[in-house]
Amino acid sequence: MAVVFDFEHSAAAMEMRGIVNHALIVLGIDDIEGSEAVMELNLTGWGNSATYENLGTCYTGAHIQGSLTLTAPGEPTIDLWLSGDRPLEWVVFSSECATEPEFAPYADAFERPFVEAIVDIWGSGSVPLLLDVIERPMMNSQVDLPLWAAVVDAFASLDQSAITTGVIYRFLGSTIDALEEAIDLTDHGFIAASRRLLTSYSGTDFGFADAADLDEWRDWLEGWMSEQ
Repeated sequence: MAVVFDFEHSAAAMEMRGIVNHALIVLGIDDIEGSEAVMELNLTGWGNSATYENLGTCYTGAHIQGSLTLTAPGEPTIDLWLSGDRPLEWVVFSSECATEPEFAPYADAFERPFVEAIVDIWGSGSVPLLLDVIERPMMNSQVDLPLWAAVVDAFASLDQSAITTGVIYRFLGSTIDALEEAIDLTDHGFIAASRRLLTSYSGTDFGFADAADLDEWRDWLEGWMSEQ
């Protein structure tokens, strides 16, 4: 598959193109220039700024929007609209202060809608990418928790009968592990999404207040797997 990427800011375009390339690698799809199958992304966006003490104006937020078009010989064209936001940072260090809008964190705004588009296109075939994201160490709670919430909801939306028991077990376990990094943080929807997914399998809500609750979820998951 060939990838055509258009975004006005070159540094951000390179970073977003890296997200696309990594996703295709995880999905086992080669990025081949000149391929008849083409994924074309045409994006626009803007940086959002705030004034920070001792630093002045920093562009720590961003919005992106645009189209993803997938064409392949003999297949209907797929057109999807992407729209995503990266919220402003609460605290910024001087090394993180982007003073020009072209250096705003557009890639952070891009990844969630891109992953959701991949799920729309490939359905259960997108599970390797969902696992890749949910098993990633948390780097920034404002970015990662909403992304993880979207990934959990995307997994829950798939036809579970098309996913092997072992993969379901791995995804549920990885979700519980990710919750360990989130239970003491502002939710951003990740705990709610995890509750919906996990209770759809367990039928019981063991809670998400502390590590002891997560241990109960792990015990339940081991028992569930042993019965499969």
